[in-house]
Amino acid sequence: MRTDPSRVRAGAAAGVLEGVRIRKGSVARVLQAAGLSSLELEDPDRFIELARLVLLFHHAAEDTGDESFGLRVGANFDLGALGALSYTVLHAPTVGTGLRNLHRYARTHVRGAELSVVTNADTASLQYGIDVLDSSLRRQNVEAVATTGVQLMQVLVGQHWRPSSVLFQHSRPRSLKEHRRILRSRVRFDQPVNALCFDARDLSLAVPHADLQLLPIVEEHLSSALEAADDAQAWLHDVRTVVARALCNGHPTARETAKQMGVSVRTLQRRLLDHQLVFRGLVAETRREIALRYLRESSASLGEISMLLGYSEVSAFVRAFRRWTGSTPGQIRAAHE
Repeated sequence: MRTDPSRVRAGAAAGVLEGVRIRKGSVARVLQAAGLSSLELEDPDRFIELARLVLLFHHAAEDTGDESFGLRVGANFDLGALGALSYTVLHAPTVGTGLRNLHRYARTHVRGAELSVVTNADTASLQYGIDVLDSSLRRQNVEAVATTGVQLMQVLVGQHWRPSSVLFQHSRPRSLKEHRRILRSRVRFDQPVNALCFDARDLSLAVPHADLQLLPIVEEHLSSALEAADDAQAWLHDVRTVVARALCNGHPTARETAKQMGVSVRTLQRRLLDHQLVFRGLVAETRREIALRYLRESSASLGEISMLLGYSEVSAFVRAFRRWTGSTPGQIRAAHE
């Protein structure tokens, strides 16, 4: 018997309930049918069972008589509601990095469902795997995720973007009019996966309007705490800069850092040793310094700080922080309030 059921942040229900209100349905009736109460949804960061959200979508469509309810709700989803997750995706340097961040950090919002990017020859796909209830009951939720995915890709690539095809595990509905209008691509049903398929070359595209200055504390850290004193320190400053940006836009690796610095991995490691450093230690030191800045100089939540420093779990960040400082993030923040 599963002891840790699939769960999702309660804030995901807000758009569903708003869709019910707009269509003059009964919020109370839909909540009751899904086995939820308004009290459970008061705190948007509280986790509820994913199956309840799936049922909420299903009963909302039935109550409002809107067979395309999920498609429409997803197409109007506020991506900003994803908080720090939205930043790591929408302000990544490339589409591929943004989608990898989505895969990496999605469980901060939903647990038990899988968002992943799969490449096969010239085709890539953004896949949504969910294993609660049956496919007919999942339909509205899955279609909402699909249109949210289209909206996300349009921010990453441009409003002109459309998937080459959309795959759904559930069976074909009676009418495809809204699917064709909203998705504007070939739609196939009874498929082994739920996926948005597109040209793999899109993954290497630079994200337009990506604002890499949204983290002023990081920028201040890079320009002051890491200020170079001489040529040797200037090189180390540049390495730290590359690492710090990678923390915000993916995950720093020695290979990618060396590439950004225009040297081989061996040369990077040798020059770090000249400073009595190894790459893993440099990453940890950079994380520690930036974490301290966040805690002392911002009101960002621990969840946001964890994600922006490359941790998919707050607990992992807290454990690392204790190793670095001997204190908890809460103790550091309290000392500077």
